Amino acid sequence: MYKRQQAAEPLPPIQSLKACPHCSADGFYVEYEASGTVSEHRLFNGQPADNTSMYGGLRLKALATAFCSNCFKPIARWNEALDNKAYK
Repeated sequence: MYKRQQAAEPLPPIQSLKACPHCSADGFYVEYEASGTVSEHRLFNGQPADNTSMYGGLRLKALATAFCSNCFKPIARWNEALDNKAYK
């Protein structure tokens, strides 16, 4: 018989944290799923080309979890529509 795993406590919203609750680091990251195309421009003479719009063809979708930049543990819920404005 398998032991039933206890449900983990839900993560708090990111705006309620000031640091990682595990290691006290002051940074976090959010992972995104990307789809689309990337265009890299090149010149025939070997000189660098303008690639400032290289990633313009990508569509990004933020995932719902924020992770600590130091210990990499999940630390909070991330809501792209609400939280992205607060952390620009």
